[in-house]
Amino acid sequence: MVVQRVPIRKDGRVIGAVGLVMFRKVEDVVSLMQKLDILASQVELYEKELAALRSARYSLSNIVGNSAAIRGPSKRSGSRRGRAFPCSCRGRAGREKSSSPTPYIPKATEGVSPSSG
Repeated sequence: MVVQRVPIRKDGRVIGAVGLVMFRKVEDVVSLMQKLDILASQVELYEKELAALRSARYSLSNIVGNSAAIRGPSKRSGSRRGRAFPCSCRGRAGREKSSSPTPYIPKATEGVSPSSG
């Protein structure tokens, strides 16, 4: 039996206690713990799936346009595929570059990086 005892105090002294039966059988506690473990693992799985759905996946093929300004980064990035190289996406400080009008370029160059899994 799993119980909880709550002391009754008067003037800072314990004068009694109230006992509450939480679970009649220990097996009920074990069953509850198993259910909570299952729920926790499901939440973790769904959080990972949600994070994957929320993250944008872009590649160099998502870059659309024929101008030299658009095609240049795509050609330079593609020719260096599989090698580490510095890449700088310029923009105002404190701003996420991937929320710019052309978010494909920063995201696409991330995908070319050898460190991207």
